Amino acid sequence: MALNNDTPIALGFVRKPRGLSGELVVGLYQPNSEVFRAGLSVVIKTKKDFLHTKIEYVKKTGHRLIVKFEHINDCETAEAYAGAEIVCRFDLLPKKRPNEFYVFNLVGLKVVDFSGEVFGEVLDVLNLPANDVLVLNTKDGEVMIPFIKQIVKSVSIEEKVIVVNNIRDFIL
Repeated sequence: MALNNDTPIALGFVRKPRGLSGELVVGLYQPNSEVFRAGLSVVIKTKKDFLHTKIEYVKKTGHRLIVKFEHINDCETAEAYAGAEIVCRFDLLPKKRPNEFYVFNLVGLKVVDFSGEVFGEVLDVLNLPANDVLVLNTKDGEVMIPFIKQIVKSVSIEEKVIVVNNIRDFIL
């Protein structure tokens, strides 16, 4: 997928309103993401409408993310955005450090071994407590492999390939 600065990237969704001041409980598509931060410009999209806004503040309470957006200042307005999707432009996302990737960078990449044998294509990345897991579409169906350095030897977004080691244990 060719990304340009204007490409909208889905970050998460509004679960429900919280309190009287327009705060919203937000679910992230990448749960451990640090993308949500004060000042980030986003679009909140409902089925009928959309709102260009900025994040005023973010609070993490346990496993919940509480977000206050500009222009949403009461519970009635907040209620209208329950279930809405939150997107932002690609160029507004924080730059990743080396060997860090967004899920959308990995989906669609071919997974090969050192000899170049293709095992499959990345369908999704699951964020699990122990480590992230790549979900592959293979000729034998879906296969999950740990996204850890002992297995994943290199990732090239430019070449659209992930080189892995010891994958046969997962494909048997």
